[in-house]
Amino acid sequence: MEATNVSFGFSVVCSVVCLVALAAYHALLARMWYAHPDLTVYGLSRASRRVWVACMMARKEGILAVQSLRNLIMASTLMASTSMAICVGFLAFLASAKVQTDGSSSSIVFPNDGLFSTKIVVVLCTLSFAFVSYSQSIRFYNHVALMINIKTVTDEEIATIEVEPGVAAALVDKQQISDMFERGAFAATLGLRAYYIFFPAAAWMLGTWYLVVATFFLLVVLCTLDYSKRPTVWVAKLFLTA
Repeated sequence: MEATNVSFGFSVVCSVVCLVALAAYHALLARMWYAHPDLTVYGLSRASRRVWVACMMARKEGILAVQSLRNLIMASTLMASTSMAICVGFLAFLASAKVQTDGSSSSIVFPNDGLFSTKIVVVLCTLSFAFVSYSQSIRFYNHVALMINIKTVTDEEIATIEVEPGVAAALVDKQQISDMFERGAFAATLGLRAYYIFFPAAAWMLGTWYLVVATFFLLVVLCTLDYSKRPTVWVAKLFLTA
């Protein structure tokens, strides 16, 4: 019983430390995103998306815009479907697994530190969040596909519609379309973040030290993926503007 209590306390402390580390990293990323968007991949992507919307509407490239949005929708659809497939596979995997409660041996054994149910909930919530996020991104991309061609409608075409399209057309401008596009991209970003978090959560099932190693490795990988320049550049800007 004493060994179980020690294992439970150690697992709780390590999981809280890993959670705080991930939260602190994303808080730092959000600060850099707003203070120095040119240093982050997301800042550059956000600016590029707004320029893209303006160019598509100015050049009236409706077909090209819809085809590009279709590719984004297909990518989000694949990621959403994959998250549910992993979720079902994870549940099937748990059906054949056993929790180590005594000295018995099994082909698949998880350590019993008193948090087994919590680990399952965390993994399932992560995958479900990824599914919902990518589903929302599909929704917003579909809205953009409809809105981006509105400005190409002529006054004669509007006059043939029985409803009040003038009011609706006046509400839709480049800023509104860009904001809708940003919502879709942000939802897709959250979905991908959930995929990233899934790996430490799944490693936690195997043991506390696996969680620590996976979290550290994830932070190192994110530092190379989230920034458009070398780490020494954005770290210097961070402390110089603090």
